[in-house]
Amino acid sequence: MHERLRVLHLSPEYPPVIGGIGDHVDWLTRELSRQGLDVRVLTSPRSAGYKPGDVAVSATVERWDGRLRQTLAREVATFKPDLVHIHYQQLMYQGYPAIGFLPWSLRGRKTAVVTTVHDMQRPARTSRAVGRLAFEALLYGSHRLLVNGEAELRRLAKRPMLRARSTVLPNGSNILVSGIDAEQKRALRASVARDDSFLLGFFGLVRPGKGLEVLLDAIARLRAGPVQVELLVIGAVGDADPAGGAAYRDLLLDQRRRLGLESAVKFLGHLPEPRVSELLQVCDLGVLPFDAGPREARLHGGKRSRARGPLHQAGACRQGG
Repeated sequence: MHERLRVLHLSPEYPPVIGGIGDHVDWLTRELSRQGLDVRVLTSPRSAGYKPGDVAVSATVERWDGRLRQTLAREVATFKPDLVHIHYQQLMYQGYPAIGFLPWSLRGRKTAVVTTVHDMQRPARTSRAVGRLAFEALLYGSHRLLVNGEAELRRLAKRPMLRARSTVLPNGSNILVSGIDAEQKRALRASVARDDSFLLGFFGLVRPGKGLEVLLDAIARLRAGPVQVELLVIGAVGDADPAGGAAYRDLLLDQRRRLGLESAVKFLGHLPEPRVSELLQVCDLGVLPFDAGPREARLHGGKRSRARGPLHQAGACRQGG
């Protein structure tokens, strides 16, 4: 082992690319570097030029298909890491199954592999059988598995031998609390919503699976009664699948028009972190489509709910999920 522990993080999403996982990797690697580790991030050329303090960035991964193995092998040969930390979300790897077999390609080296499983979806850009094989190979090829919540841990624990190597490590908030006094809150609230409205704040990437279409239907039903609900949608379509995200956003805009919600639902796009915090503080309820949502809402002084997809339309939102 080297004098300083060398850790290589693999993540297609990394600043300045917009996305929660990229922000998480940025915060994590900076902190590990401050703790004295020698840290490097292997990512795509979209992050070329980003200089995160003492963290080295190798923005050399042109493709996430079978050529990823050779790119990783070159990086491991030059950096000689003690540990490779894979950040997995199938959409980030464009659905290619190659990511699943990477841990096995390192078995001949004295390199430990840790994988943070940000979602449990199998690679989609292949047959179902190969996608399943690739996902299971990723899990069983990793020496340690990190997940964000108890639900994911239970799913891993159902697989033979994986419970012992799996740990819940919740992602922290990547939005710092912005100080704002009562008068500023009143002024900001008045600028984005009516005085008599119940204001919801959605914060996250706008892409399929986030449950926004369900939320719009629920708002239309509530507004047909005495509750005048309004919604702020804070977030862009992201960079992992910009075409798919843009198409989903266009469908939502059309749905908003059909439901007569143009004045009640505002799409604000990507905003600076201080403004995100300030807006969350003036909302009556945060609707946050990720596992860290409850922690994010509490941090910024609000209540919370989680939007769910089409399979959960009956309830539209599940409190406290």
